[in-house]
Amino acid sequence: MEFILCCLLLALTSYVSAVVTFLQPTAGADIQGGQSFTVQWILEDGTIDAANLTTYKLALCAGGNNASSQAVLTTLVQSAAFSNNTELSENIETSIGGSDINAYFFMLVTNYTGGGTITSYSSRFTLSYMHGTFDTPVLAGIQSMSSSTTGPTEILDIPDSPSTAGTPTATSSVASSGSPTTSSSSTATTSPTTSAGLSKGGVVGLAIGIPLVIGLALAGYFLYQYRKKRAESRPWKLMGSELDLTPARAELDARPSEAEMHTPANVHEIGGSKELAVELPG
Repeated sequence: MEFILCCLLLALTSYVSAVVTFLQPTAGADIQGGQSFTVQWILEDGTIDAANLTTYKLALCAGGNNASSQAVLTTLVQSAAFSNNTELSENIETSIGGSDINAYFFMLVTNYTGGGTITSYSSRFTLSYMHGTFDTPVLAGIQSMSSSTTGPTEILDIPDSPSTAGTPTATSSVASSGSPTTSSSSTATTSPTTSAGLSKGGVVGLAIGIPLVIGLALAGYFLYQYRKKRAESRPWKLMGSELDLTPARAELDARPSEAEMHTPANVHEIGGSKELAVELPG
């Protein structure tokens, strides 16, 4: 029964995931400042149709999870087509911030066709061997989140009825490396991606399938409770593979034997023989 409920919960929560999920850097990662590292994210299945996303901007941030306690330290990608697979090489100075634990996270701002943006955030990570400092509000935000690897909550500022995507169609990775210099170089490769919206039939299938799963789970639960109560109400119980007939056997042992039932009351034993005493009238 617990397995059915867990499967049902998993099916329901799969439809409320974030639009964009960062795969790298991982939560709580410790990356050496000034060295190359990879940033990678995916567009989650069943969220937004990639065809409705135009360009994106990627920035490195630090601070707390509130806008008032965070700051953009450097912009890695100013503008690029979201539908492209991208690889960039960028020089990042080690003087942009400190080496505080879980101080950093990435911010991805994606433009939505027809207006609006989706602002997504990575998990928190640490940049070690950094030589810079943070402003007081940013440092306070970092210290309040030092034991957490969760970044800020994704912000959807788009029209109310976006299309949904059929498969994860957009991925992007960024490699950043360098020394404390101002020069930078980047190379980009692009490839077209496609995605299909959720059809009307798929929506109908979800509308029917989810209540059906809930109904089956409830039916299984009530059937289990009925069988349990029925088993508890029976006067006998199984002992291994046999019935416990002890009460019935005790009742049979208490009854007189067949010989006792056919022996007259006026028969007496004398020695080893039995003698019948007959009373005659008069």
